[in-house]
Amino acid sequence: LPFTLATLAVPSNAPVMGAESYAVRGALAEDPQSLVSAPVRKRLLAGRMTATEYVHRRLTSEAMLQAVRRAMAGCDALVMPTMPFAPPAVAEVDTNVASTVLTRFVNQLGWCGVAVPSGFSADVRPLSVQSVAPAHADAMAFRVAQAITACVPTQSDTVPDLAAVAA
Repeated sequence: LPFTLATLAVPSNAPVMGAESYAVRGALAEDPQSLVSAPVRKRLLAGRMTATEYVHRRLTSEAMLQAVRRAMAGCDALVMPTMPFAPPAVAEVDTNVASTVLTRFVNQLGWCGVAVPSGFSADVRPLSVQSVAPAHADAMAFRVAQAITACVPTQSDTVPDLAAVAA
């Protein structure tokens, strides 16, 4: 692919979500007296666009999705991380960084995916991988996910002593 799958999650390449969000909640974002938080307001306002801009973004997005479909032709499933980084602690969450960049394209394509635990990061945060398959191949996605879980040590072997970590 001439782009990363994460590129599909960029708002300009995923116009439907932004435009629909603005259509439904834009008035709240436009109202300076509303209780909408600044990060949410910014995301909602990013969905404000002209019909021409929406159509242009939609065509660009569809061309990118077609490239993914072509690249995946003949593949039964794709196994990849669910997130591009270990989940941050609540205090470290950056609302400007999308944690869904590796899952959004699955929804945009109408495909299916199953996330399964894959262990813990060095600082004891849960990690996962996802099995992604084309539309209507749910059984394949589940079979691959099952094979992954068979390779991951049992939970009792991998779950750290959380009481010790919290101390």
